[in-house]
Amino acid sequence: MNRLALAALIVVALGATGFAQEAAPGGSAAAFASATEIQQRLQLAISSEDYPVTPGDVYRLTYRQADTPITTDLLVESNNTINMKVFGTMNAAGMTFSELKPIIEKAVTNAYPRSMPSLAISSLGVFQVFLTGEIPQTRTIVAWGLSRLSEAVESRRGSDSSLRDIKIIAKDGTLRFYDLFKASRLGITAEDPYVKSGDTILLIRSERRVEIAGAVRQPGTYELLKDDQLRELVEFYGGGLAPSPDVARLRIERTSREHARIEYVSLEEGYSKGIVLQNGDIVTIPSTAANLPVVSFEGAVIQQAATTAAAAPTAAITEPGTAATPGYNRILYTFKEGETLSDAVRAVRGSIAPLADLSSASVIRQGNADPILVDLRELLSKSASPSDMTLQANDRIVIPLLRFSVFVSGAVEQPGTYPFAPGRTYAYYVILAGGSTQDAPGKIFITDVNGKMRDQKEVIQSEDRIFVIPATVMVQGAVFAPGSFSFRDGLPVSYYVNLAGGIDPEKNFNSIVRVYDSTGKARKATAPLMPGDRIYVPSNAFLYNLNKYASLVATIIGIGVDAIILYNAFSRTP
Repeated sequence: MNRLALAALIVVALGATGFAQEAAPGGSAAAFASATEIQQRLQLAISSEDYPVTPGDVYRLTYRQADTPITTDLLVESNNTINMKVFGTMNAAGMTFSELKPIIEKAVTNAYPRSMPSLAISSLGVFQVFLTGEIPQTRTIVAWGLSRLSEAVESRRGSDSSLRDIKIIAKDGTLRFYDLFKASRLGITAEDPYVKSGDTILLIRSERRVEIAGAVRQPGTYELLKDDQLRELVEFYGGGLAPSPDVARLRIERTSREHARIEYVSLEEGYSKGIVLQNGDIVTIPSTAANLPVVSFEGAVIQQAATTAAAAPTAAITEPGTAATPGYNRILYTFKEGETLSDAVRAVRGSIAPLADLSSASVIRQGNADPILVDLRELLSKSASPSDMTLQANDRIVIPLLRFSVFVSGAVEQPGTYPFAPGRTYAYYVILAGGSTQDAPGKIFITDVNGKMRDQKEVIQSEDRIFVIPATVMVQGAVFAPGSFSFRDGLPVSYYVNLAGGIDPEKNFNSIVRVYDSTGKARKATAPLMPGDRIYVPSNAFLYNLNKYASLVATIIGIGVDAIILYNAFSRTP
């Protein structure tokens, strides 16, 4: 390898290193260009007709002199000249490699006929351009022959840098202007040129950036030119109106140093008045879909990024939860006239929590006193269901969370919530709750999650409620502490009378007791007692009854005597 080729390879290596370090500040090992990347650039330069002759390029020239093959490397100097040695020198400024190749090969052929010359790119050169103006930091950028203006600017510009009026000052002082928006939106490649060695890129501050949102085909924030107003913003930058725009009520939000205000105009009015848009304005063209009625899915639902194009999900979480075990969430869903509940459920099925109890959902509708129970499993599994219904505005579809638990309360030792076990009856859960607090439990009420009564013979389902009604015996009448007492199997009447404090002898002197069943029918006092029986001890003591009514009788007699005395006194008067 001759000295010229060695020097060229050193230049290329240093250039590749400089480019990588600039691209990844800090100069870590990962910042250096890989051999694969360098090879890809070389192949791209060879296959591209636009690759310019670049300072630092090394070209390999091969030809035959007599029967001897000759190979020599040609270096492009910093001033774009090429020393072709015995073939002279030439200035390749402004030329592409595809233009240079036949010129050099012809010069060799003219000097050595039948030499079969061939010129190929051996390695690529790199160079520096200067970036300044409205950027966070003025900097030097390392580039190569196919580096475009957009690559040099995009990742390094400031938030207020203009892309509509970029200046490039060439090494010879020539000033050129470029618009990168036209290059990206309209595909005008001339507005995104290759940078050249010695270029200075100057960015200025954008004067007017306006955002357009809503029912347009290309919403976004755009930098407007001097004469661009509402019509250009909507039809050119925004790409025109999207389907179903509400052109009667455009919203223009404007914020100044003094205050912020919102103005509403129609699209036609905005065009005709020539509304002047200001820097920072936000123009929103609402969609007619925004005025569609909504229903809410509540309970065991989770928030998703989106459900369908028609849906507008917005979660309002009132209790924290996760996707697997959500709290109480809410999703708003927009619908069209005539849409059914089954359609809506299918649209938001991705937002239904895994533990949702679809069989126990309900629809709360304005004007209805009671919720409408609905089995969402049936709606999802069948193409048509008699329980399906047409949605109405503001319907609330409440989906409870399946908690896999059973609630036990009433006359048990440890009332509470117990894990659900498939295939069990109520007796299993009563035992889990410590058993009944009495010898023979009273009636047992079982209700499902919707409050519907379940037969005692049925298998208990998740979220059922089991209530053990206390079995009692009531004691009334001539006892010291009447009340209800827990039933104990096989115990006599006297047991409960004693619990009531015993018979009051002043009220009952002969211990007579009467027993009635739960329906009020009299039973023998000697018969075995049953839950719900009532024991009545009557008041039959003569002195107690006499004392009870003596004062009343004395008062009546006194009134009668007084009446007789008064009558006799008046009858003797002459």
